Amino acid sequence: VRIPLPAVSIFRPKKIEVPAGDVGFVFALVSTKRPTHYYIGHGISLRKSLFLHNSGQGEEETQSQELRPWGLFLFICGFDESPDVNECQRKEVVTLIDEELNNINTVSRNSIPTTDLLPVVEKVVSQKKLEFSSLRLVVCGSLNE
Repeated sequence: VRIPLPAVSIFRPKKIEVPAGDVGFVFALVSTKRPTHYYIGHGISLRKSLFLHNSGQGEEETQSQELRPWGLFLFICGFDESPDVNECQRKEVVTLIDEELNNINTVSRNSIPTTDLLPVVEKVVSQKKLEFSSLRLVVCGSLNE
């Protein structure tokens, strides 16, 4: 999935093929127009989620034309194959990421720099690997500030 980047964007995608499988992912998107804005979500299909958010059909906080297009910053895969267990695991990881981000800044999650997101996600993935041993974090972009 190729996303046209604004000329002044500090977000730089890596050349990583977005997985086509419907196996469940947790992901972080970064606004390519305003890289200080990011969104953390989860879904079965990473490609479908990326398409929905970039077409304005995703969650309300990603619908603004002023923030689109969204770039895939990172994703987490390796959740259980059972759909019900998979969804519970994904929701748990998103909740833990949100809690960690809230611990960094109790005022507003949106005031946390996007550059602080990766260390938080790495911490959560390393904690959850004890429970979900096949969990894997894939970083798909960087921020050149």
